[in-house]
Amino acid sequence: MKATSMLHDPSKSRAWLERVRDLASEIRHVSTRAPRARKLHDAVVDRLRTAGLFRLLLPEAAGGAALDPLTFIEIIETLSKANSSAGWVVSQICVFSLQATCMRDDVVATIWGDANAVVANGLPAGGHAIAIDNGYRVQGRFAFSSGCRHATWIAAGAPVHENGKPRLNEHGTPELRFLFLRRQQVTLVDAWDVAGLQETGTDQFTIDDQFVPSHFTAPSTTTSDGDGGRVNAIPMILYFAAGLASVGLGIARDALDTFAELARSRTLAASKDRLADQPLVQLQLARAEAVLRSARAFLYATLGDAWAAITSSTSISLEQRALIRLASTNAMHRAAEAIDLIYTIGGTAHIFADNPIQRCFQDIHVLTQHLQGRESHLATVGQILLGNRAPQPFI
Repeated sequence: MKATSMLHDPSKSRAWLERVRDLASEIRHVSTRAPRARKLHDAVVDRLRTAGLFRLLLPEAAGGAALDPLTFIEIIETLSKANSSAGWVVSQICVFSLQATCMRDDVVATIWGDANAVVANGLPAGGHAIAIDNGYRVQGRFAFSSGCRHATWIAAGAPVHENGKPRLNEHGTPELRFLFLRRQQVTLVDAWDVAGLQETGTDQFTIDDQFVPSHFTAPSTTTSDGDGGRVNAIPMILYFAAGLASVGLGIARDALDTFAELARSRTLAASKDRLADQPLVQLQLARAEAVLRSARAFLYATLGDAWAAITSSTSISLEQRALIRLASTNAMHRAAEAIDLIYTIGGTAHIFADNPIQRCFQDIHVLTQHLQGRESHLATVGQILLGNRAPQPFI
C-alpha cells in the first residue's frame, strides 16, 4: 500500500478535535464510575471504535483518517486527560497501524478492512520466527501487548532465524519482523499486575508453532516509501515516542487541573487556610505549570517544524529526527516533574489509591519507565547534535 500525503487540513483537524473533546467527556464519565480493572471498560472501547479512534493514522485507502502528527498528538493528549489508559491504547494501536503502508493492499484489506479492527502487537519474551518457504513458523512468548484484550489481530514482533542462526538485516543486526495472526491463534496471558496504567491491559501472549505467510509480515521499522509519500517520513519509532509523550502531557494536565480545583476548597490538617491561599502551594503550582507548558510547547514546535519540512520535501533530516526524540523524552519526564511538584504539597490525601492525584502519580511513573522514556536517549541526541552520524535505532 502506498503511503498517503496526510497534508494538514485545518477544517479536518478541527472536526476531529471537536469530536474527541466530546468523546473525552463521555469516557471520563464512564471511567470515574466503573470499577478499576486491568483492561479498558467495554463501554469505553465501544465508543473509541465507533468514533474511529483506532484508525487515526491508518491510510485513507484502508479506511483510516490519515491525520497529520500534530492533530494526532493533540487527540492523544485530550484522551489521556480523560483516561490515561485510553490515550495510551489508542496511541499504541494507531501508531502500529502505520505498518499498513508496508503491506500488500489485499492483506491490509483482510486485517484492517473491518471498521471494528484493532491490531495490537507484542515484543519477544522468548518467542522467535523460523524462516521457511513462503513464510515463517512462529512460536514462544511475547510481552507488552497494549490493547490485546480488545484486538481482532495481534502482531508478534519476533527475531528471525534462518538455517539455524539469527538472520541479519541490512545494518548487520538481527532482524526483527512483525508476524500478523488472528486473535484466536494466540493465547493471552494475564500478566499485567502493575502500579499504574492498569487499564491498558498490556498483557502477554503465547503462540504454539503457527505458520504465517510472508505477505502477512512486516519489518519492525518503517521508512519513506520512496514514492513521494509523507506518512513514513517520521519513523514509526518516533511516532510511538511522540504519542506516549502526549499521554504524559495529558496525565499531567489532568493532575494540575484537578489539584487546582481541590486546592480552592481544601485545607490541610491543623490549618484554617485553604490550600489555594498558601504561598508554597501557589509557588509549586506555578512551577509545575511552567514545566508542563514549556515541555508541551517544545514537543508541538518540534513536530510542527518537522511537518513543515515534510510537506515541502517529503523528508526530514537526522537532526530533526533527533529533536523529535529529544522533545518526546523530555515531555515524558517534565510531565512527571510537574506532577511531583504538586504531589508533595497535597498532604496525606494524595497517598490513597482512590485519590485522583495518586492515580496520576502512579500512571506517569509507569510511563517514564517505558523504553521510549529512557533518559539515555538524550545522550544519543547529544551525539547527533555534536556531529555523530552513526545509525541510531531510536532516532
